[in-house]
Amino acid sequence: MSSPAVDWQPHDYQKQAVRFLIERACAGLFLEPGLGKTSITLAALKVLRVKGLVKRTLIIAPLRPAYLVWPVEAQKWTDFVATRARRQLL
Repeated sequence: MSSPAVDWQPHDYQKQAVRFLIERACAGLFLEPGLGKTSITLAALKVLRVKGLVKRTLIIAPLRPAYLVWPVEAQKWTDFVATRARRQLL
């Protein structure tokens, strides 16, 4: 059974990473596992959607993160529970 969603409380480096992503047309996050790449990316996408700068986003990822990690991570935080994912195997 999963825990109830909580508000996302980013660390300073995560805030900096969100700014890094939204200030660039193309960017990547090369962070160690467990440092919040998924939540950082979801936060950046949320900012861009709220500002009306994007409607859809293409995320290219290995199968495991796309199907097993992202959906679980998005449900952890109240900030991202409304995030819909449509996964397509190409």
